[in-house]
Amino acid sequence: MSYVARVASRRDRRPEALILDPGVLRDGELCEFQSELGVEHCGGTVVQPWRDRFLAAQAAELHVLSDPRELPDAQFPQVAVHLQKSRAATFEDLRQAWRVLEPGGQLLLAGSNSLGVVSAVKRLAAQLAQSGIVVANRARI
Repeated sequence: MSYVARVASRRDRRPEALILDPGVLRDGELCEFQSELGVEHCGGTVVQPWRDRFLAAQAAELHVLSDPRELPDAQFPQVAVHLQKSRAATFEDLRQAWRVLEPGGQLLLAGSNSLGVVSAVKRLAAQLAQSGIVVANRARI
């Protein structure tokens, strides 16, 4: 009997990598705010205002925008927002994400426990009158 063990790389341990866990992403394009890992996996658009990360996504030949207002409404079946240190910045990303999400689409909020992702999911769910589900919560690998 043989098996292949998957060893988590440093990249896999980053909070942004949580959306790559099995069963999280749906089929179809993704609009991803503040990271590009999901778009690398399933295609779509990266929204990245930070110049160095914008240029890195561009060099990787990903479709990348610095301003989410350039995106048309209700275009994506799934949108991922990565939690930032600034609550205001995160909630602006969430506002834009909600705008570009197709009706019935999936909105993902990813981040580390140190930034308060669980409480942010609960707060967002209450504001949207939805039930928030924490699909991945792993403290250490």
